[in-house]
Amino acid sequence: MKKRWIQQLGRTLGAFCVLLIFVFTISRLLPGDPVERILFSQSKGGQGRLTDLTLRREKIYKELGLHLPDFYLSIGSLAIPDSFSRIQDVKLREAVVYTSYWSGDPARSFFLCTRLKQLSRLPLNITVASEDGNCKEIFSDAVLRSDDSALKKFWAELLISSEENGWRKWVPVFTVNSDNKFHRWIFGHPDTDTRYALSSDGVLLGDLGFSWSRGRQVSSLLKFPFLLSMLLAIGTIIVCAPLSLLSGAFLTLKKNSRWVRVGHVLSVLVYSMPMFWVAVLLLYFLASPLFLNLLPSSAPVLTTDGSVADWLLSILYQWRNFVIPFVAMACTTYIYHSQFVYEMLLEETAKPYVVTLRAKGLSESQILFSRALKNITVPYIISLLNLFPALISGSIIMDYLFTLNGMGTIIIQACDVRDFPVIAGVLLIVGGFTILIYPLTDVLDALIDPRLKNTAEK
Repeated sequence: MKKRWIQQLGRTLGAFCVLLIFVFTISRLLPGDPVERILFSQSKGGQGRLTDLTLRREKIYKELGLHLPDFYLSIGSLAIPDSFSRIQDVKLREAVVYTSYWSGDPARSFFLCTRLKQLSRLPLNITVASEDGNCKEIFSDAVLRSDDSALKKFWAELLISSEENGWRKWVPVFTVNSDNKFHRWIFGHPDTDTRYALSSDGVLLGDLGFSWSRGRQVSSLLKFPFLLSMLLAIGTIIVCAPLSLLSGAFLTLKKNSRWVRVGHVLSVLVYSMPMFWVAVLLLYFLASPLFLNLLPSSAPVLTTDGSVADWLLSILYQWRNFVIPFVAMACTTYIYHSQFVYEMLLEETAKPYVVTLRAKGLSESQILFSRALKNITVPYIISLLNLFPALISGSIIMDYLFTLNGMGTIIIQACDVRDFPVIAGVLLIVGGFTILIYPLTDVLDALIDPRLKNTAEK
């Protein structure tokens, strides 16, 4: 049994490490300059009153750790020194990296691009992925249009150097980086300023970084939205679990009834509808003045500047605002699991031991509730727990449709303004809970069904 738990722990830790690397990689591959995003949000919100924009850019660039390599091990080219990553100006860095790449002469490349920037003639559309011929023409045109003789001299020397040292770009260089962006993102860094840093304490301690658009820590920003999505998902499971068991057993007892067949067709029809369709229909019939008008259609105003107790009280005072989104989420969950229980019980009642129990005189209800339901408990719980990540995703749709202050509203707003730390935080939270579902499922299976424990020990 211990070996099984050790293996499960190893798989869980491995999956979590893969999740961390995936989220970090995605956040670094997304387009845009984070420094420019932060400067834009500061100027829009009136933050940061430094008069020199260049000094502000350099300060945030260092605090974000953008001058560091991405990972512990990096693969580069002999023609591009690692020190080029510390150039804070994005356009200058791209131009220097490109010229050094095709020429194989880092020193002259750095002088050439720096001088072009001072003369305001630095090409702004140069990248390493560009074609060599076109980019050489762009640089040549920028140099020839200037009156700087030293610049023209270095350009001529750089062309000669490219013929002699062009082979350097094909030689790979492996570098071990003790301090890098990934390490700071995971474990934090004590010298960083918590106002701008991607992470001051590290992801492992719950610090998800700094929101570029809202000016707040991502962990505090996602606290109440995450609790709301969790509350809706857990409430859906708590309500649907016993109801689907009872309805599935009832369908099995009345399997030959005409009404059961009609109800089965209707349930398949409702289940085939997207969740937001069901929510819109509920709004139309339950919250519209043209029909019943029993429930409010407006969004609740929750208390998010106090404690969790105050937040829960604000939900209780406005419970009627959550009825329609909760019913919309629970509808498809209930239908799916009631049909799941029905199919499992039909398969279970066809087994030989049920025939023996019938021969002993036990009624169908006694067989179902005393034996058959116990035997399908394990797959039923696995199905419920595996549905939990889907419920979190469904709550995101409900948040956006009903303008609730949940994960859906936060993630859509973050995507709209390209606030990547918030997007990465949501991916980490949802992915982390999805990974934790599997060891939790094994633990519950062993507690409910002792046969699994005995099988593992053998």
